[in-house]
Amino acid sequence: MVLMIDIVFAKDDKKGFLEMAKKLGYSDLCFAYNGEAKGTGLAAGFNDQNASLALAEFNGAVPRNADVIVGMEGKKIKNAFFSEAAEKNVLLALSFSAIINAKNRHKAINSVRYIIRAARKSKAHLLIASFAHDPFLMRSPLDTQGFFCCLGMNPGEAKKAMSAVHERIESNNKARKSGVAGIEIIE
Repeated sequence: MVLMIDIVFAKDDKKGFLEMAKKLGYSDLCFAYNGEAKGTGLAAGFNDQNASLALAEFNGAVPRNADVIVGMEGKKIKNAFFSEAAEKNVLLALSFSAIINAKNRHKAINSVRYIIRAARKSKAHLLIASFAHDPFLMRSPLDTQGFFCCLGMNPGEAKKAMSAVHERIESNNKARKSGVAGIEIIE
C-alpha cells in the first residue's frame, strides 16, 4: 500500500493543514521545522510520531547526513551533483510552491525540467511535495503528479517521487529500530 504524504511548513496552523490534507486525499503530513520534517502519525501503518527526515538546503554539494535536499528550483546545478546524490541515496526535492511562487517562474520551470532529466540520467531519486506555507497552497496528490508530468516526468516517475517520503521514513524507522542508523539487520 502506497501512502501519499506531503511535506509542509506549518508555523501555527497545524490543524488547518491536517484538515486540508484529509480533504485533498493525503494519508499523512510531514511538518518541516529547522532542517527536519516530522510525521504526524495519523496514517494507518504510519503510527510513529517520531518519524523524521533530515532536510538540507541546496548549496551545490551533497551534505553528509541529509535525507532530502530542498531549494534547488531556479539554481544552476552541475551534473556531478546528481551522481553524488545517487551514490549517497539522497532524495532531491522539487517543491510545487517554490515553482508557483517564484519571481522568475520561467527560470524555475526550466531548472526543474533540467533536474528531472539529469536525475533520470544519473538515477538520482526525486521527491515531489507541495512544501506549502499555507493550507490553501496545498494541492492534491494527483494534481501535483500531473503538474510534474507536464514538466517532464513520466507518470511512473511522478508516482514514485510522490511516495518517496513514505519509503524514506520507513527505511529510517527500520534503521533506528535495528539500533544503528544505516545498518539493517536481516532476519
